[in-house]
Amino acid sequence: MRPRTLSQKPKRAGSTRRAADRDRPTPAPELAPAGAAAGSHLWQLEQVIEQSGESIVVKDLNAVVTVWNREATALYGFTAQEAIGRTLRELHAADLSEAEYEAVLARIRAGVASAATVKRRKKSGELVLVLNKTTPLFDCDDRLIGEITIARDVTAAVRAETALRAARASLEAKVGALRDSNRKLAHEVDVRRRTEHALEATNAQLQSANEELQKRAFIDSLTGMPNRVLFEDRLAHAVARLDRSRDGVDARGDEKIAVLFVDLDSFKPVNDSFGHTVGDKVLIEVAQRLCRTMRASDTVARLGGDEFVLLMEGVSDTGDCICTVNRLLEALSEPLHIGEQQIEISASVGIALYPDHGERDELLGRADAAMYATKRAGGGGYSFFESHMDVGARDRLSLQNDLRHALERGELQLHYQPKIYGRLIGSGGEISGAEALLRWNHPKHGAISPVVFIPIAERIGLIRTLGNWVIDQACQQIRLWADQGLTMPVAINLSAYQLRDPGLLPHIQQSLERYSVDPSQLLCEITESAAMADVEATQRVFEQMRRIGVFLSIDDFGTGYSSLSYLRQLPARQLKIDRSFVTDLESNTDARAVVRAVIDLAHALDLRVVAEGVETDGQQAILSELKCDELQGYLIAKPMPADALRDWVTERQAEGVVLKLRRASAA
Repeated sequence: MRPRTLSQKPKRAGSTRRAADRDRPTPAPELAPAGAAAGSHLWQLEQVIEQSGESIVVKDLNAVVTVWNREATALYGFTAQEAIGRTLRELHAADLSEAEYEAVLARIRAGVASAATVKRRKKSGELVLVLNKTTPLFDCDDRLIGEITIARDVTAAVRAETALRAARASLEAKVGALRDSNRKLAHEVDVRRRTEHALEATNAQLQSANEELQKRAFIDSLTGMPNRVLFEDRLAHAVARLDRSRDGVDARGDEKIAVLFVDLDSFKPVNDSFGHTVGDKVLIEVAQRLCRTMRASDTVARLGGDEFVLLMEGVSDTGDCICTVNRLLEALSEPLHIGEQQIEISASVGIALYPDHGERDELLGRADAAMYATKRAGGGGYSFFESHMDVGARDRLSLQNDLRHALERGELQLHYQPKIYGRLIGSGGEISGAEALLRWNHPKHGAISPVVFIPIAERIGLIRTLGNWVIDQACQQIRLWADQGLTMPVAINLSAYQLRDPGLLPHIQQSLERYSVDPSQLLCEITESAAMADVEATQRVFEQMRRIGVFLSIDDFGTGYSSLSYLRQLPARQLKIDRSFVTDLESNTDARAVVRAVIDLAHALDLRVVAEGVETDGQQAILSELKCDELQGYLIAKPMPADALRDWVTERQAEGVVLKLRRASAA
């Protein structure tokens, strides 16, 4: 029998086992090989349960164990084979009276959560003091099917000392205690052996995870293509090979290397008109068309956004590049059919050749400059690099200088995207708060995306100034809304750079005090990958924020590689599910199973869950059914200025929608 996961519906014990078989041990579950389902969400869920660092036990409505992880074995001594299929009474008969057992059954069948410290006896007979936190478990149809128990031994140190004193007393009292001591020693040796085996297995899993991380460090997560890091590595090797061949006996004459910089024309309107879900599908289709157009020996990489770059070796002359670019432009000119939408796009291409147009580290920048020349000429074509095109680099330097003065010129503004409680289906969901999003309205270039200017701010050391400005503006806006009778919690985003800034916490405190804002009205979000980059540093900053009452959230959950044991070290109150999972909810059962599991486990750990990127009624219905706490996305509303959000709330209140708020301590 294979072990059940939390997403599977357990069968009732009474219907699957005869009374005479109930005392028969259930065969041990067989875990799938670590690499067999490395790409599936369900495999990730199994790893989350096994590597959670906590004892996790699932029981059905008859208190029969259906899931028993490695930490449960370490805590109670019963293996999964011994525990699964047995009731609590069978496992802990010496410590559960009939009345206590009936009370446990009543609690399970009533679907009541609990948290209590209880005594339990391990398989060895040893008593332990266990902190049990139970949460009702429901199936896909919202029917109660059992409960999840997360347990922790809170008396290990005390019990170890007590056991030592008892052993010494026993040795002094009678010679027969020597036999007991030998048995305990044998048990310890067995535990050590099993621990060593578990460590070996953990190390193997860690090595596999590290290999996966190495792979993802070089691959674009959206398209599966090489990213900038891998592209630059391949470019360096290609140049080195060409240099050796030109100096050696196998010289290849005038052979060249070509770098093609491809940027989609007018891609932003696609995102603005159809949403990021459609935009992502367009980028994936473009990536596939580029790969089909190029040779197998060429490299096609995505730099980010709508920018792609191509590497061609063995180029004899510019004619080779022109033929390739013409095929590429023709392939991209064909309409894209995304759902019911037909989208037409074009691209601007810039070409730089090695060694004609500079050294290796100059090629990408000069191909970029040539691409911008194509853009200025109207797009939908290509340009080879020419020396005068370096003027474009001065334009980008000018953008950096403009960003330095954007604050004092009043060009930066916060837009706010509202969130609603997720357990009410329909357009009348109660408003729970808003997320503040930074916007730059450049006097010459118009609206500039944060994807463009935030990396610039980080690169030139301006992120602290921008971050502090966002904190001040958010606190000031919370106060202005409060003075108008609107109590609106606001979430702000923190970068990894800000977490390393020792002045972050004092500035937050000063801003809260300056505008007389309750700390529970400010929510600080940090991405999962940034939080896990330095767990100890993140934990230290989060703990300091928790002490002053600031609400904390892990953003883009599911895109990093954290485990629940790490997350429990962070005093966060909220997880924000990455929109990539939300996008697949209606079409991918694995995505739905993972979202369900994340929500159930987050609730078991007293964490609220927010789903971002909600763009369809179907996604909202599924998330509401799964009891997701809050929803955010274009379906609810697009980001808007503060005054517009106030009008939006007023209109919804006129329609009977209420602004129902919960304090952070209740989250």
